[in-house]
Amino acid sequence: MASHPYSPLSLQLPGYAPQILTARHILGPFFVAVAIIIVISWLLSGWPQPKLSLGERLVICWWATTGSIHMAVEGAFAAWPSFYQNTSPNIFSELWKEYSKADSRYAARDSCVVSIESVTAFVEGPLCFLIFSATGQTGITTVNKSSWPSRAGG
Repeated sequence: MASHPYSPLSLQLPGYAPQILTARHILGPFFVAVAIIIVISWLLSGWPQPKLSLGERLVICWWATTGSIHMAVEGAFAAWPSFYQNTSPNIFSELWKEYSKADSRYAARDSCVVSIESVTAFVEGPLCFLIFSATGQTGITTVNKSSWPSRAGG
């Protein structure tokens, strides 16, 4: 069995394959993808309602970016339990091998971590896109104030 860089060293990872890509080769494509998501969401935020403020458009970009990261990155972790065994330079398996150096519970597939990441990927990710869509259609500042519970009776 190949030794691994995760703490504790006694952690059992059958079939462990060493990381192939460096952090720079992982983060480069990641940030390019994030930039593409931001540009697309920026363009889309000016299309359905061109009178959105700069702040509203930036919030829309945030929701699209965070939703994409939740669904793609954390979804890959939740759906692919043997990422640490992958011998090809798959960006997602390499990303999780790198991340596991900081928190070995990911490599160990700790049940709590897997559960939380699954909820993040398959519930929070789609909810981010729901918020993205709602914000793009109505804007943030156009809220019906009568629907605020704190304003009831006031």
